[in-house]
Amino acid sequence: MTDSQIEQLLAAVRALPTAERRRVAQRVMESLSTEDQLRVTQQVAPAASGNGSGPLSMLGLFADEPELVDEVCRQAYVERAGARPRPLDDE
Repeated sequence: MTDSQIEQLLAAVRALPTAERRRVAQRVMESLSTEDQLRVTQQVAPAASGNGSGPLSMLGLFADEPELVDEVCRQAYVERAGARPRPLDDE
């Protein structure tokens, strides 16, 4: 695959709605071997933590996807609003 083809593919994915982009990303990850998934994780982790020495930040992984982060947060708030609170431990 040429660089031009990759850029066209990326442009097409970026043009998708957030939910569809998530589906595409999930399917790509599922299509990789476990070894390749590990390689991707190892390459993404240092960039996400900023300096390569800190803990992996989920927000750092999606720094260039603010709409996706907003949508995930919205969905979490909706789910929490409808859920019954867990009982507190009295220890």
